[in-house]
Amino acid sequence: MSIRSVYNYFFYQLYKFWESASTPKVWSEWKATLTITVLELFLGFSGLFYFTIFRGKSVDAGDDNFIFVFFVIAIVLPNYLLFHRRNQWRDIIEEFDKWPSGKNITGGIVVAAIVIVIFANLFFTFFLMSQVRWQ
Repeated sequence: MSIRSVYNYFFYQLYKFWESASTPKVWSEWKATLTITVLELFLGFSGLFYFTIFRGKSVDAGDDNFIFVFFVIAIVLPNYLLFHRRNQWRDIIEEFDKWPSGKNITGGIVVAAIVIVIFANLFFTFFLMSQVRWQ
C-alpha cells in the first residue's frame, strides 16, 4: 500500500466511526477530516514539545503568530485537497467498503491503536515538560 492509500484508509475508518457514533449522521466526512487535522496538530505540537524539552528552553514564537497560522494551513489545505475537492471522499468510502469485513475490523483496530498512541505521546510530552527545569 502507498502512503496515500494508508492515509485514505485512516480517513475511511474515522468516517465510519463518525457515521456510527454521531446522531444525526451528517457531515461525517468533515468530522473525519477535522479529526485527522487535530491528530496531525497533536503530532506537530508533540514534536515542538520534544524539541523544547531537549533544548531545555521554552520556544518563544514572539508576537507574530505567522508560524502557527502557517502550520495550520500546511495541514488543513492538503486535507481539503485530498478529501473534499470534487468530493473525493465518496470514492474513498466506496473503495474501502468493498474490502472484506474482517480486513476492515483489523484495520479499525490498527487505526484506533494509532489514535491512542498519538494521544499517549502528547500526554507523555506534557509529563516530560513538567519535569524540565526551565531556564
